[in-house]
Amino acid sequence: MTGNPPFNSSNKDLLYRKIINCEPEYDEETYDESAINLIKSILIKKPSDRPNVQQIKEHFFFDGIDWGKVKN
Repeated sequence: MTGNPPFNSSNKDLLYRKIINCEPEYDEETYDESAINLIKSILIKKPSDRPNVQQIKEHFFFDGIDWGKVKN
């Protein structure tokens, strides 16, 4: 959504430490609650706790999307 990764550093060790230990920051003035909620769910640290594709498609951020039309 922003065009930037949630963590960035030219130092790979620092980048990996940020990924493991830090939480991304969300600009609540720029993004609405549904977008922030979706991003937070996708960026959960433990992969098995992240939503699957169907759960993402059913997220309230995508309310009103006709996935059949998107597929076609």
